[in-house]
Amino acid sequence: MNSKQSKVMQELTKALEHLENSNKQFGNEKTTQIVNQLTDQVKFVIENQDSKMAKDLINEIIETDFTIVDQGAGVALELSIIKDCDDNFDMYDWKNRTQARQLIIEAKKLISDKQATKIDDEIDEE
Repeated sequence: MNSKQSKVMQELTKALEHLENSNKQFGNEKTTQIVNQLTDQVKFVIENQDSKMAKDLINEIIETDFTIVDQGAGVALELSIIKDCDDNFDMYDWKNRTQARQLIIEAKKLISDKQATKIDDEIDEE
């Protein structure tokens, strides 16, 4: 196994470990089945030292991981992404800074309006 291949296999193993942790925190029975299937695929790829398949599997694992966290964390994930974009705005290489800033402002307004509506609904229920 060459160093490039070894690096890909390490990246694959790390992605799977992250997925397993996300599943423990946010997953359910269905996601556990998916994680188990991916684990079997990872074992096969490592046994066969298939770098191409490993790269594809890494992408699939990352997407699955994001989906599990997104579903489990709910709106908190989106809020943290918007907050990070706002707090670290100058660190990102935006294609259109003006448009990016406007979209962040709009997202923050939507969040604020939704929270106000939720509070109003709770008051009305009392």
